Amino acid sequence: MYNDTNVNITGGEIKAYSSAIGSYSDKTSGETITGTIKVSNGKLSGDNGYAILINTNEEFISSRDIEISGGELYGKNYAIRIGKESEGKLTISGGTIHSDVFSAIYNYYGNGDITIKGGTITSESGSALANRGNPKIEIDGGELSADKAATINTYNTYDMVIKGGTIKNTGRKNAILLNDDGKLAIEGGTITSQEGIAILHNGSGKLEIGKDDGTVSTTEPEVIGKTTGIKTQNGFDFYDGVLKGEEKSYDGEINKIPEGYELEEENELELKTIKLKSKTPTTIQGDINGDGKITATDLLKMKRYIVYLEEFSEEEIKRGDMNEDNEITTTDLLKVKRIIVGLE
Repeated sequence: MYNDTNVNITGGEIKAYSSAIGSYSDKTSGETITGTIKVSNGKLSGDNGYAILINTNEEFISSRDIEISGGELYGKNYAIRIGKESEGKLTISGGTIHSDVFSAIYNYYGNGDITIKGGTITSESGSALANRGNPKIEIDGGELSADKAATINTYNTYDMVIKGGTIKNTGRKNAILLNDDGKLAIEGGTITSQEGIAILHNGSGKLEIGKDDGTVSTTEPEVIGKTTGIKTQNGFDFYDGVLKGEEKSYDGEINKIPEGYELEEENELELKTIKLKSKTPTTIQGDINGDGKITATDLLKMKRYIVYLEEFSEEEIKRGDMNEDNEITTTDLLKVKRIIVGLE
């Protein structure tokens, strides 16, 4: 396809030796080609090349957008290859995208935004997403998977945010490999490496785990590596989530955590785990012994207190005063009992 052309694939099959869809131009030097390639169903196959190729050179600039909401894209080399200096946007909300030899999606020095909100993106031997350009990348759903190369491999001045979805490596490589001086903020989702380091942070770029928004989650995002959750030479900021690894939860420096919080290290099965813990203890009504849960032990302590067999501190009285009448009575005891048996 040449010049300013729109293509809408809603079904059927397009199969080619090289490119199922190739975007080219015969415009004169300095001109820009526009248009959109939309795929909502059907199958595109480049048996020895690409499903979609956005071709560019020094003579023209491409601003052709790609929108994938369904269907199947297969390229032996790359399923989607975006050429140098391309300004077109890539948006994926569904479908299956797969390559055999190299990356499923390869951004070769393109600058257009990349947004992934759904779908399945995989590669047999390469990365699910390889980026050498300077785009803004947002991942908020879907699944990216690779085995023999890093699932996401990015260079240059990238600006990437992960809000959701699953990024996994089923082999010994990284789920995310960061190079050069870009920025990655992981606000949600799950990042795992089955046999290696989940996130390997090289270069001088900035890495943030969680979001500095005044609230702290200890469950999301989740970063799990077979050996190490995160390995970094430049440190990272830690605002939310949990990091896990058999050898280390992280390797490097944590530069910043939220005010009023500290790091809490635990062992979870075979994994070393680190997350954030408030320096100010949280009062749970009914949790007399302050172990973070309401159990029969708390109920027994309340019974003993009511019949004068045990004395409580001011803090313990506060925890046991379920109806906030400044005393512990059988009414409070009954409420705690109902909580334990699941009636409240």
